[in-house]
This record gives sequence, C-alpha cells and structure tokens, in this order.
Amino acid sequence: MDRLNKGPRAFITVVPNGMPKMAPMMAKSLVYNLVVSLLVAYVTWHAVGADAAYLDVFRIAGATSMMSYSLASVPESIWFGRPWRNFGMQVVDAIAYGLVTAGIFGSMWA
Repeated sequence: MDRLNKGPRAFITVVPNGMPKMAPMMAKSLVYNLVVSLLVAYVTWHAVGADAAYLDVFRIAGATSMMSYSLASVPESIWFGRPWRNFGMQVVDAIAYGLVTAGIFGSMWA
C-alpha cells in the first residue's frame, strides 16, 4: 500500500518494434466507422422513418454519431487517468465526424 500511495503509477501500452503497418489499422478503422454508421442508420430509421425530411435525419444521425464517436472514451479518463483534455480533443473530432455523418445520411436518406 505504501508503494501504491507513494507512486508513481502508470498504465503502459506495449506495441511491437518497428514502424506500424498502416493497412491493418486503416482496415480496422474502416470497419469501426461502418459499424457506427450501421447503428446510426438503425436508430435514425426507427426515430424518423423512411420519408423524413433532411433536418430530421440530420438531427438524429448527428446526435447518435457524435455520441458514438465521443462517449466511449469517457471511462479512459475516469478509470485510467487519461487527461480530460484528451477527451475534449476527441469530442472535437467526434463533432466533425458526426456532422459529416449527419450530412451524408441527410442527403442520401430519401
């Protein structure tokens, strides 16, 4: 307990040596974005229906996609000491992703 109280404490991520391979990371990122988009489409479909106006689709798709892209990282700040500033920066990214997602969904909905 003394050593834990005295510190320091750290959470370390260990990755393989060398340059990271971009293709697998890009593929995983694409799959993640597709899964989020499918779930956003599901929620939006049940919230507004098939013949909804652009702004109705934009509102629901934007809100759900922004939540999907940002809120998953909150536990990292709560439990693992990740700085809240990092979460704030992720929220900025989530807003951008959410607005793009909402715009695409709104324009392609009808």
